[in-house]
Amino acid sequence: MEDNIWNDLEIAKLVVSMLTALVLIFVPYWIERVVRRLETINWTNQKVIERKLQVYDETMPLLNDLLCFYTRIGNWQELSPAQIKDIKRTLDKKIHITKPLFSDVFYAKYVFFINLCFLTYQGSGQHAKLRVNMDKYHESDSWNPKFSELFVMDKEKWTASNDICMAYEELGQIFVEELNLRYKK
Repeated sequence: MEDNIWNDLEIAKLVVSMLTALVLIFVPYWIERVVRRLETINWTNQKVIERKLQVYDETMPLLNDLLCFYTRIGNWQELSPAQIKDIKRTLDKKIHITKPLFSDVFYAKYVFFINLCFLTYQGSGQHAKLRVNMDKYHESDSWNPKFSELFVMDKEKWTASNDICMAYEELGQIFVEELNLRYKK
């Protein structure tokens, strides 16, 4: 019987040493896999943030041009209604291309801001119309009588400057939050 106990003890020692060897071989391998996965996630997140920053750098000056034009501050006189229409097209393209990188809230704030600035979906082949009183823009150096067709004529569909300002601030705030930065008011 003593031989049997001794053999069972030897077998147990052998099993423990084999398990120890297996653990020492596979745990570092598993840790390395986890670390690589975390590095990949980190790298991907960094690239997404870099792309979002690029979109911010490319679009915020254009959004600011819209704000200036509609509120008649800053460089608004340097911007023609045709340029404003082109700015909308550029913004729409940049935002729609990168939409998957941003939250639904960001996209909704963008659409809200744009819809305050422009009356869209006017029919097939029709451009979006500027939702502002064109009489305020005749004094601009770049005014051309052809610009009249770019404006909404129904004054009930015009957007107030303060509504544009508030929507711009909200869009700017959510944009900064999307970049995981703090927004200062």
